[in-house]
Amino acid sequence: MEKFPFVVFMEKLYKYTTHKGVQKLKYLPKCSATALSSTWTLTAAHCVNNENVALETESLFIRYNTTGELQRKKILKGILSPNRQRRNIANDISLVKTDSIQLPFYAKLSSVDYTTLIGQEAILLGYGKTHTSYEKDPGTNYTLKMMDVMLMKCKSLPFIKIYIRICTVPKCGVSEFLCPGDSGGTVLHSSGVIGVHSASLRCFQPKNSPLFGRFNYASIDIPVSPYLDWIRNEITRD
Repeated sequence: MEKFPFVVFMEKLYKYTTHKGVQKLKYLPKCSATALSSTWTLTAAHCVNNENVALETESLFIRYNTTGELQRKKILKGILSPNRQRRNIANDISLVKTDSIQLPFYAKLSSVDYTTLIGQEAILLGYGKTHTSYEKDPGTNYTLKMMDVMLMKCKSLPFIKIYIRICTVPKCGVSEFLCPGDSGGTVLHSSGVIGVHSASLRCFQPKNSPLFGRFNYASIDIPVSPYLDWIRNEITRD
C-alpha cells in the first residue's frame, strides 16, 4: 500500500537444480519487517536467528515496491536484541542492515511507553497468510494486509513465554488473526510504530481446540519502547 511504504517483506533466496540439470533461483517468503531508514529495518529476531551463514551467501533479501516495480536489497547483517532467548521467544526483536532502500518515507518509532497504550486502537500490517473474515479468500498471496485492532495486556499464554509483550484483539464480531509470514510485521499506533509481530496462537490451533476460542488474539507482539535505546545505539554505532 502506498500509505505504508515502510512495511517491507523478507525473502530467502533458494537455489535449486531442475531434473534437466538447469540451475534456477527462487525467492521464498519468510517474514514481514519495518524499514526505519534506507539501511536499517526492524523485524522479529526469530526471522534472522539462524541465518548467519545464509547472510554470508547472499540468501536473505528485503523486498519492496515504490515505483510499481518489485525491488530487492540484500541483507548484510542481522543484530539480535540483548538477551535474546530462542527457546521461549523472549526479546524477539532484531535489526537488519541492508543495501540502500529508497522509500518516500520511513517508519517513525513511537516513544510512548507501551504499558500506557492498553485499550487504544492500532493497525497491524504484514505480508503473511493473514486470516480475516472480511475476505472470502484468506491472504495467501503475500500482499500487504491491514487490520484494525485494540491493544490489550496479554493473559498467561500456554507454551509461550514472552516476558515483554503486548497483545491485540480484533473488533467485536470480527474473526481475524496474523499467520506465518506476518512475523516481524508492524504494529502501528497514532504515535508511531509501537511493536513487532512475534507470534500467533490461533494459526496453529484447529477451530475445535479450546485454545482457539480462549485466546482470541489477532497477534502477540514485542513492544518497541523497552528497546528504543538499543535500537538507537546500534543504528548510530554502525
